[in-house]
Amino acid sequence: MHSGYLARLLSHQGLPINIPSAGYCRMRIWNGPTQDNQTRFITVSEHLPDQSTRSGVTLTELLVVMAVIAALLSLAVPTWGAITRSHANNAAVTLAMGTLEQARLAAVSGKKEVWVLFRNDEGLKQASLRIVTRASTGSPQFIPAGNWTMLPRGVMFLAGEDTLMDQKPPAEVITSALGKASGAPMPPTMSLGGLMFQRSGRIGIPQQGGPMLFLRLRPLKGSSPASIELSRGTGRASYNSKQ
Repeated sequence: MHSGYLARLLSHQGLPINIPSAGYCRMRIWNGPTQDNQTRFITVSEHLPDQSTRSGVTLTELLVVMAVIAALLSLAVPTWGAITRSHANNAAVTLAMGTLEQARLAAVSGKKEVWVLFRNDEGLKQASLRIVTRASTGSPQFIPAGNWTMLPRGVMFLAGEDTLMDQKPPAEVITSALGKASGAPMPPTMSLGGLMFQRSGRIGIPQQGGPMLFLRLRPLKGSSPASIELSRGTGRASYNSKQ
């Protein structure tokens, strides 16, 4: 029986009643004497819902949850950063080795000299490669083959330490690769290196150095430089993950 209905019923009988707002309500109501002078009682029971009970979370529980989330983020963010840098380094090695092999095959199939230029742009913090081929055998002109291959941002070519960034390409090759007029100065934040594949696929320039040449990639954060080794005799590139 609903408490509202119960209150109206008893009020109609002239009986005062106080219905609590919550809890268990049990009442004995006198309904007058009977013929055997025994008092007759009506027992009414009703369980009333607790109106004050509400679902939700306390401020303490909310603060605990926020603290747990903050702790998980503090662990996840550095790990995610390391994974992202590792993927960028691996992608840079793959792009560089693919470009070198493409240039070697172009030299062998076209029977002409093919250059690969390595460009560092310190202003943009980005490195790139481009293939430049001789127009024809014996021709003094060079033409770029495709666009610059951009490495992931934050991975640069390492200069010095007898790497291929120490070999400056000829002026006519630079002019062809950059699309600038002959003699036009390069931006001060830009540096170039390169190598040249002969028609046989061997590496003709640089001439100095031993049987192995090195192209090293330096991440701006985190990992140590990655080293790509090139055989002077075959022109093939391999990745040395131990350096």
